[in-house]
Amino acid sequence: MAATRQGAAANTALLQRLVAALGTASGQVREQAERSLARLAVRSAPRQPEDLQILLPFGGGKDSAWTLAYLRLMQLLLVSRTGRCFGLHVLFMVHPGMPLGVFDNVVAVLQALEIPGAPEMRVFTTTLGGEEIALGSGTIGDDLVARFREEVLISGHLAQGNGRETFCNGCNFTLMNAIARYVVNAAGALDYVVTGDSRSEVASYWRWVQRTAAGFALPPMTRRDASWPAVFGKLAEISASYYDSLLGAGAAAADPYAFPHVGRQGIHPPEYFGVFEEASYEYWTHQEFMEGFLGFKLREDAFNFTESDCRNPMLMAHLRGLLADFEGRGYCRGVREYLQLVTHLMARKAYSEEMIEMALAPYHDDAAIERRRELAEAHALGQYRITPLQLRALVASPLTDDLARLDRFLAWACPEALPLAPALRGHLRRVREAGAAAANAATEAPGPVRRLVDGAFGLSPGGLALLLGRSTVSGAAGTGCSASELEILRAGDPHQMELGVSGQQANRIITGR
Repeated sequence: MAATRQGAAANTALLQRLVAALGTASGQVREQAERSLARLAVRSAPRQPEDLQILLPFGGGKDSAWTLAYLRLMQLLLVSRTGRCFGLHVLFMVHPGMPLGVFDNVVAVLQALEIPGAPEMRVFTTTLGGEEIALGSGTIGDDLVARFREEVLISGHLAQGNGRETFCNGCNFTLMNAIARYVVNAAGALDYVVTGDSRSEVASYWRWVQRTAAGFALPPMTRRDASWPAVFGKLAEISASYYDSLLGAGAAAADPYAFPHVGRQGIHPPEYFGVFEEASYEYWTHQEFMEGFLGFKLREDAFNFTESDCRNPMLMAHLRGLLADFEGRGYCRGVREYLQLVTHLMARKAYSEEMIEMALAPYHDDAAIERRRELAEAHALGQYRITPLQLRALVASPLTDDLARLDRFLAWACPEALPLAPALRGHLRRVREAGAAAANAATEAPGPVRRLVDGAFGLSPGGLALLLGRSTVSGAAGTGCSASELEILRAGDPHQMELGVSGQQANRIITGR
């Protein structure tokens, strides 16, 4: 893609500013970018890097911000030599867990790199379903927020609030789905998908796909066909198995969950190209560049434990606190159980001591934990429209296991409703027996019972019926409380640890971010 004379001058000025902002690291980073370009040229021969179209999935966090800046540097180096550079497609997937600070960071980074209006750049913001939306907070449509909400409530009930199962599975599938849809819509125009993942991380993804496919009784990939299209094709099959199990038969075939198989579209799919080996991106090693030049900050609302682009980990800690309170250990103790996990995860990711202290500081004593509780409840209500009472129902999961915990839930969360327990139990059993006619059965309850169902659970009639036929426990209680499809995805997930806690009844294996 050629630059105009005016555009070339602007690119030269940007390159000079970017290199200057890197300071003493500029020579090393520039050399790394040149190595990436050389490797890209060898991979692409006889085509030149300037002729390529590259897709970058972009999450809005610190690592993806650095990877975007690195690829922009590669573009600018090409322009400085040939007057041309590859086209870069930035795919930004938005979900309700993203607070305002994420969007502030994204806008700052895009502006610092002079991406808006650059002909060699395209920024595509999307969400569940893959359609383009405006870049900004609050731009997800009400219908899709309702979909996110229902999925969180269903998976959360089945996992009794365990973090990864409640939030991360759906988010990960949404991102993978958005990438597949973008690739298919590009109709063969994309040459590479680029990430900042290391070779070991890429290999671990391949092993996870193989293990998960086997868990859903899907045929494995052969090592000879371990290409990016093959992996994404298998992800489409896994997504279909997961959503049909979680949301009911046929759910995966309909929008917004339909996941196109990139290998069966009659197009030339892109290949994978990693830059991790050259683009070292530990945040604290170039913090001045990230904050001073890119305008990226570890903002209070966006930086939560291992994540710099999501507020849901704060909500995960809150749910662990609620579960511990339900089981009699106390809210603050449950939050501290979650802090054990995330401290372990941050250390494993080689976070600096300063960053770990920064992440844990909002939880330094019981009073601080209670203040975070209020913020977590506000986040759930504002972003997912899930009330504090519905969060309590989610961890108690009174609808599953043949209503085994219904009376305990009412006594814990809304004791004033205990006189309605017999009528509520009878109504819920009728809804379960109604099956496909659950919507009709749900409206036949007396007014007080119907209001209690809506207020405490917040589910659609279909979602209510699904949970009434499910169990939280698959296998021994010691392996945690998860439904089978959630356990399949969790197998081998590094974001977990086992806790042996006195009085613990659910989620001995605690997951989160």
